Parts: sequence; C-alpha cells; structure tokens
Amino acid sequence: MEGMQKVLEEIRELLLPKENYSLVLASTTTEWSTNISPPMYLNPKRNYELALVNLETYYSIPNIDSTNNTFVYSPDGGTTWKTITLPTGSYEIDQINAEVQRHLKENGDWNSGTQEYYMNIAANVATLRAVVEITNATYRVDIAASLIHTTLGFSPQTLGPGYHEGENPVNILSVNSILVHCNIINGSFLNGGREPVIYSFFPNVSPGEKIIESPNNLVYLPLAIGGNIQRIDIRLTDQACNLLNLRGETVSLRLHIRSA
Repeated sequence: MEGMQKVLEEIRELLLPKENYSLVLASTTTEWSTNISPPMYLNPKRNYELALVNLETYYSIPNIDSTNNTFVYSPDGGTTWKTITLPTGSYEIDQINAEVQRHLKENGDWNSGTQEYYMNIAANVATLRAVVEITNATYRVDIAASLIHTTLGFSPQTLGPGYHEGENPVNILSVNSILVHCNIINGSFLNGGREPVIYSFFPNVSPGEKIIESPNNLVYLPLAIGGNIQRIDIRLTDQACNLLNLRGETVSLRLHIRSA
C-alpha cells in the first residue's frame, strides 16, 4: 500500500503544471550579487533548469588602456623624445592613427604648410599586420619604449624613415568571447574544468553600439542548488575568465528558470 501511495504521488507531480520564473538582473559592474526577497521557493521533488534569455549593454570594452597606450617618437633624430598617451578606449587602427596624429599636430610636429603628417599608422589587410610609415628624415619611433608595440604587432626596435610592417599580426582584440557566469547552475565546463558559464558570445556590433544578445535557441542547464534561491551571483568575463571592463555601462540580463 505504501509503495502504491508513493507511485501515485510521483504521478501527481508529473501531472502538475510546469513552473516558470523570469528574473531580470542589472548592474553597472560586471560582477554583482542580487538578493532574492522573498527567497524563491523551488519544490524539492522537482528538477529545475536555467537559461539566459537576453543580455543588453553597450560595447565599451577598451582595447587600449594603461597597459598599451603610449607611443614614443623623436622629431630630431633621437636627440629628444616625446611620449603620446592615448586615452583609454575602443580603437581600430584608423582611430589609433587619428589620435597619434592629433597629438603630433598639437606638438607642432607636422607640416602645417601642406597639412601633412610625417608619420602614418595603417593596416595591411592582406597580411593582417600594422604599418608605420615615416616620411621625414629626422623622425624616429621608439617601438621598444612604446607600450602599444604589442598591439601593433612590432618587436622592440627603433624605426627610422621609410615603410615598416610589424612582424606579427595586429592584436587589436583582447576579448575573443564574452562569458556569462551564473553561480546557481551546474553541468558547464570551460577548458576541461567545471565553470558555471550559462552562455558565451561575441558582440556583432562595433565599439560604442548597443549589444542586444538574444539566443535563438535557449540552452538550459540544471540548477546546482535545491530548495530556496536566496541570492544569484553574475560575472561577465573574457575567454580567460578575466572580468570585463565595460567602463560603468549598465548591463541588464533576463534569466528563465523552469521545472524540467
């Protein structure tokens, strides 16, 4: 009789309507905790799973910051050296060139008569390498002292007049993938180790534009906890689990929890 009662209870549980919960979380940081009040009750007799429904923010991830933002040059054959510091931001090669040339103009190190610059930074799209071209015989670039040399793909050296192409491809993108971590899920692995990554993607917009990421097919992963949900921790990282720097932009995302 007791066995029959247990079977009937299991059948009853299976016939109950599916449970669904939607959670919208937002923050101006890329690592935050949200307390659920009152706690979300989950039936201990059921299994639950979670998926990311959408994520919204702005593409403000910098690829130029204090680790790679200086450009050192000499206008007089190496007698004096000047350092250009680029503001933290999201740059492409053309924008790096424009910022460097803006400083050259401010420093008076350009041809004001013909409105021409003696140094130009460009990209060779065929080789994926950066090019630095110097057209004045007295100008030099100390790539070794310029923190930006790794981004441009140059080995440490001093560049004189002429056409110079980097030895390595441009390393303009430090983030290859954005990972969304959620502490209450299970069944996720990163590089062979357990890591609570609910979703990963790369923005399909240009820097400064709005990111609206909505998966076409939701991927549900089992919850790692049972009973009540009192707190949810979210982290946004790159592929190496380094926290993203969105420079204070608001991140909002929606999660869906359902009974399996």
